[in-house]
Amino acid sequence: MKELIEVPRLHEIRDIPETAILSVLEHALLVGSSSLIVEHPPIGNVSECYEGRVPPRTVMLAQLIVDRCKELSDLICWYRRSCAQLLTKHSIFAEDREEQELF
Repeated sequence: MKELIEVPRLHEIRDIPETAILSVLEHALLVGSSSLIVEHPPIGNVSECYEGRVPPRTVMLAQLIVDRCKELSDLICWYRRSCAQLLTKHSIFAEDREEQELF
């Protein structure tokens, strides 16, 4: 999971309002997964730490949560990039280019 999360710019929030709450969700996912990793250091190396033994239920569940947080964060990132590509083709960026050409 990435450590630096982009905060949407004003024009992104205006044109794609869901980016605001998705940014909040990304921050929450990062804080949640970081907290679980601090609480359960074996996360990420469960098989090595327990050498074939079944890890405690809390460690297994924490590992699953951290994995899903990363997947959801990746999906949000892909969504935001897709929206940005749409914006450059259609919306505010096209208007900005026209205004810049006038000056």
